[in-house]
Amino acid sequence: MILTGDLSSNGEKKSHEALAEKLRKVEDEGITVLVIPGNHDINNTNAKGYEGDGTYPVEFTSPGDFAWIYSEFGYDEAASRDESTLSYVYQLDENTRLLMLDTCQYHDGFARVGGAIMPDTYDWIEEQLEDAYDNDMNVIPVAHHNLLDESEVYVADCTIEHSSQLIEKLEGWEISLFLSGHLHVQHMMEEDRGYPIREIVTSSLTTPDCQYGILTYQDNDNYEYVTKKVDVERWARENESPKMDLLEFRAFRQPFLRRVFQNQAYGVLQKMDNMTEEERRSMCRFYAELNDYYYQGRAVEIREKALDDKAFDLWQDKAYGTVLNDYILYILDDARADYNSLYVRDGETVKSKETVVDSEE
Repeated sequence: MILTGDLSSNGEKKSHEALAEKLRKVEDEGITVLVIPGNHDINNTNAKGYEGDGTYPVEFTSPGDFAWIYSEFGYDEAASRDESTLSYVYQLDENTRLLMLDTCQYHDGFARVGGAIMPDTYDWIEEQLEDAYDNDMNVIPVAHHNLLDESEVYVADCTIEHSSQLIEKLEGWEISLFLSGHLHVQHMMEEDRGYPIREIVTSSLTTPDCQYGILTYQDNDNYEYVTKKVDVERWARENESPKMDLLEFRAFRQPFLRRVFQNQAYGVLQKMDNMTEEERRSMCRFYAELNDYYYQGRAVEIREKALDDKAFDLWQDKAYGTVLNDYILYILDDARADYNSLYVRDGETVKSKETVVDSEE
């Protein structure tokens, strides 16, 4: 099980310690757990505790704290560790290594949102890729931040700074797959500058539909990826939870998430006086539905419906040029495929599931 960062809300040390306790239970069941930090996790001066409706500052997590707390989940077992960051290599099996990359920027004492790779780390990466090549190993790089421009709207905060340097290095060693997170959206991209590299961005587990990715991997040219939803209702029943939002999660999830998105849009549109309240609410409803599908990687399913929706025309008439409308246009332009599955056979992407790999998950 790979966790690609943002393991806490705002880097609270007690939050990390509590998660580590839960991860030990996972490993007790025979499931190996590997972690890397996300931009929320280290030197986050916004770390806070909660009491009633208020908050108060609490101890945040240093890089050393992070490596210590999660020592059992990759760092103690690392085949190699980068001296400059919390990057490491994990020997997955006799043929495959995971290149776990720390792309977070916290080295000047506080956490930044965007990602980057330290200059010395590039030297370490080159050494690891060369060693893997010499030993006929497959390599799967894993990071929190995105390798490719997975979001044209939020490139600065999502894509690794100067990512072309890393792309060239990975393609030079013929690495075809890159795993990341950060975006909270289920997404995929492929870039080919002479050798194709595919990036899979798995959505946030805590955002409904609460899904995770399953990668079945044979080698650099043969693998498949699918998403699966956490069965929240089953968990609630088996653990005798009294919470109806968990026991009836399928009914709860959509209204809850769409209300979040509606409030986000309303906070922007209520400052604009060129629309009626009815138009404003219609635009918010449209934004919420489209964003819900987008987060799940399934916006393609409602693309045509969205383009024919009168609320879409309202966005173009009343809110053209706003960040939210740019975001809507990007989603609709990007909605060309379902991003919940990928099948690669003999180095080529195939459109439907075939017998791609024979190895176990």
